[in-house]
Order: sequence, then C-alpha cells, then structure tokens
Amino acid sequence: MKIEGLGTRGTMPAMGSSSTRKTNAMESDFSSEFEDQRSSASHEQLQRLLDQIDEQGAKLTKTPTYDELIEYRSLIKNFVGTVVSQMYDVSTQSGWDRMGRQKV
Repeated sequence: MKIEGLGTRGTMPAMGSSSTRKTNAMESDFSSEFEDQRSSASHEQLQRLLDQIDEQGAKLTKTPTYDELIEYRSLIKNFVGTVVSQMYDVSTQSGWDRMGRQKV
C-alpha cells in the first residue's frame, strides 16, 4: 500500500471546467439576444402608439369634440404608462437576517 503526500492531490484537472465556461458564454449570449429582442419589440410597440397618437391628433384638429379629446388623452396616458413601466426593472428578494427574521 502506497500513500502519496499531500502535495500531489491538487494535480488533477478540474472536471467540467471548460463546459462551465461554455455554459456561461451561452447564457450571456442568450441573455444579450433576449434583451435585444425585447428592446426592439418595445421600440416597435412605442412606435405604433406614437402613430396612433398622431392619427388621433389629426382627428382632433379636424373635429374638436369631447370624445376625440378623451380618446387622445387615453392614448397619451397609455404611451406614458408604457414608457415608465419599461424604464425600470424592479425585483424583490426575500431572505433572513442574522436574528432569524425575514427581510424583503
């Protein structure tokens, strides 16, 4: 029976280290692609809302009625709401502090 010294234990290559790097690279590629698609979709949605606002504004100038004004106002409200909701990304995390109390 041969017992090797402590110095030789760390010589084995780590298993899966190259696959871990590949996985991290794939995740970052996926997340960047996902974010690009999300931003282009939101840009298209905002452009459609702006087009609707322009059309409703033209209707409002031709026939300035209360109903046209309400419709124009609701389109503006939807546009501003969409912009503000996409401006911030809010997330919550729950956990426990040192005393065992839950913190959010």
